[in-house]
Amino acid sequence: MPPTEVNCTAEASWLTNALTAIENPTQLDRQATIKSCVDLVSWLRADTCYQNAGANIGWRDRVSGALFEQASGTYPTAQTISNLNSEPALVYASGGAVLTDNGANLFPNGNVNFSIVFVGEAQSGGFQGFVSDGGTSSTGTILLQSSGNVPSFYMGGSNRLTGMPTLTNGQPWLGIISFQYGAGSTGDIKARVNGGVYTCEASGLNVAPVNDTLTIAGYSGGVPLSGCTIAEVMIFKGAILHGNYLTNTYLNWSNEALYQVIEDYMNARYAL
Repeated sequence: MPPTEVNCTAEASWLTNALTAIENPTQLDRQATIKSCVDLVSWLRADTCYQNAGANIGWRDRVSGALFEQASGTYPTAQTISNLNSEPALVYASGGAVLTDNGANLFPNGNVNFSIVFVGEAQSGGFQGFVSDGGTSSTGTILLQSSGNVPSFYMGGSNRLTGMPTLTNGQPWLGIISFQYGAGSTGDIKARVNGGVYTCEASGLNVAPVNDTLTIAGYSGGVPLSGCTIAEVMIFKGAILHGNYLTNTYLNWSNEALYQVIEDYMNARYAL
């Protein structure tokens, strides 16, 4: 019996398409480096979102595997966003309902160090709440975009960021907020926005998250008043812009500090 003929052209085309769908080795290495950090609590990315029967929509946490499901309210839509390098994002309409971790309790709370990493598209006007510990606006911890298109970070009812840059409507932005707790109001907060370094309020910071419910697109049931677009969120139980994190290097090809690996990964993925 003669051997079965194989269409090599078709096979080569299939292999090319399959390999194209895989992220390049450098990006995979960066992701592996980030995920190897023992202080990484949660990692949400919009291409892991899911939709159930055209209604319930949410994210799957890349660390714990927990499902974040929104079971009611105005659902966000999963869209590819041209200004985010045509990568997926969840787009919450004005007044849309928020999504919480359904009891997974993935936000560090109490007297702890923690960090928030966020990338999304800046909106125009109004407040857009992005990432919260699920507390109220007066006592909780929330990263948001203020009415003046400026990143804000509220803890204990006060904005703790100073001198933040004005965001450009419709353009992507990457924010890294690093909080180092210190007894006796000696805590410190640092921020990086689109690669720029900002030393923020450094006194009166003896405050801590009041809740461990990771909440996306709002706070304590409060809705994104002007909508928001979210592509990716990371939560760490360590202050990644402080102390040893700035000198420790990670075992990947780049030998960089963690925040540098994160920025390289985000910059490449979203063409920031």
